[in-house]
Amino acid sequence: MSQADDKFSKLIKKAIAKHNSGKHAEAKSLYKKILSSNPQHLDANYLLGTLLAEQGDLSRALKQLKVAESIAPQSHLVKNNLGNVYRLQGDFQSASQCYEQALSLNPSMPEACNNLAIVYRRLGQDDLAMESFARAISLKPDFIEAIYNQGKCYSDRQQTEDAKACFQRALDIDSNYAPAHYELGVCEMPRGNKENSSQAMQHFRRYLALAPNDPLGARMNVAYLSGTDLPEKHPAELVCKIYEKKAASWDADVQASDKQFLGPQHIEKAITTYYRAATELQVLDIGCGTGLCGTFLRPMASRLVGVDLSPQMLSIAKQKNLYDELIESDIENYLVQSSTTFDLVTASGVLIFFGDLNAVLQKIRAVLKPNGRLIATLYHSEEGDVSIRQNIHFAHSEAHIRQVAKNNGFDHIALSPIVHEYESHQPQAGFLVTLSLNS
Repeated sequence: MSQADDKFSKLIKKAIAKHNSGKHAEAKSLYKKILSSNPQHLDANYLLGTLLAEQGDLSRALKQLKVAESIAPQSHLVKNNLGNVYRLQGDFQSASQCYEQALSLNPSMPEACNNLAIVYRRLGQDDLAMESFARAISLKPDFIEAIYNQGKCYSDRQQTEDAKACFQRALDIDSNYAPAHYELGVCEMPRGNKENSSQAMQHFRRYLALAPNDPLGARMNVAYLSGTDLPEKHPAELVCKIYEKKAASWDADVQASDKQFLGPQHIEKAITTYYRAATELQVLDIGCGTGLCGTFLRPMASRLVGVDLSPQMLSIAKQKNLYDELIESDIENYLVQSSTTFDLVTASGVLIFFGDLNAVLQKIRAVLKPNGRLIATLYHSEEGDVSIRQNIHFAHSEAHIRQVAKNNGFDHIALSPIVHEYESHQPQAGFLVTLSLNS
């Protein structure tokens, strides 16, 4: 080994140690130091790209991993990590190609099998996903992530017993694997009779002890089962996870008869009532999702802004070219920071992620112009002012909506009973709400 090679070997080992211990700034500095002297160093390119992806800098990660790929086009590790970046960017076709290439180079790579299965699920190809999860587990029988992911696929297919077996198998491998406790809690959720909830509550509480930051939203389930300790709103990470999976099929799913979502239709009907003539409005569509409301908002808007938490949903909305601006943000954060005021704010099936509506209505009120208007849809609560439904969304009573609207200075308050959506062909009661300012 030459003196230069020995130097690089020591530096890369030091960088990897920093990387693995979480000292990312130091690791990044060392990777860059190596590359400044040797731009074609494979490991430094590959590991710097991996680190950038871990930090969410996906465009730079992709660029760095492309360099690594040009150096080692036959590396299954580079192909797999390229797939990971494409997957995080929402480019599932490119991701699947990378994982397939990785497996052609190394058919015994369980990580690529698991990653490919995840992408198959995003593409709606669950049968292929199940085959790939099974292959990953056959290659690595204690591959807890693949076992868990297989259980999630069973759960989504309503194959509850098979799902429970997977989650229990994951816990047999590691009794502190928090996500499996959460999913077993979901599997044990009683249907209709909350009194039979002891097993579900046990798993949810175990999950919360292991993951107190609660990224999966177990507190929502506990609140539903207990009827107490309602959270203020859904955790942002939970909302992102929900719509990461739903984005690709959202526009088609909302039209399906068994789960038809009627929010945009109700919003459009209200708009034709209040805005009969062609007009030039400043419009804010909060929780805009894939832009279902944008179709009828665009003709009436001189400026149309959409805000949503989900990058996957926004990516689809962007393709429709309906909005002047699309912003990835927590709704409340955007409302607080906005220097723009609007004539109209729409919220189709968005306020169902908030409990007590006072705080969010206060923020919406602050961005409305004089004579501005909010049009929104919500679920109807029959169990108090604010309750949590079995689908773990918030519902609100008419009295609560009217009171918080009055508290926040809305002069005109109109509520109409609606069918908010269908769940398993069953109509779900809701409200179409219009709140207006006179000045």
